[in-house]
Amino acid sequence: PIFPLLHASDFTTGILFSAKAICQICCSPLFASLIDKNAKGMMLLGLGIEIASLAMFAATFSYQAWLVARGLSGVASAALISAGFAELQRCFQDQEERALAMGFAT
Repeated sequence: PIFPLLHASDFTTGILFSAKAICQICCSPLFASLIDKNAKGMMLLGLGIEIASLAMFAATFSYQAWLVARGLSGVASAALISAGFAELQRCFQDQEERALAMGFAT
């Protein structure tokens, strides 16, 4: 377990885990108009942010840096998931095929 090495309490560990969801929920509506214009670009942006987030996790043992990296991961997830579903909707016009494709994507 890594969290005892960080001297993080249960509360701060919970904040660390919830940071991704909070950032994802806050950023998803903001990305909607950008995704409508450029879904593939947003997917690439999301992948780039996710790579940066993972590099931050690998490079440090600081709680504050991990919190920022976890928030960046949430931003990346908002871009990737929203853009991915928008792209599936564009590619699969038939409702049954779209439902199957979205089922496979999740």
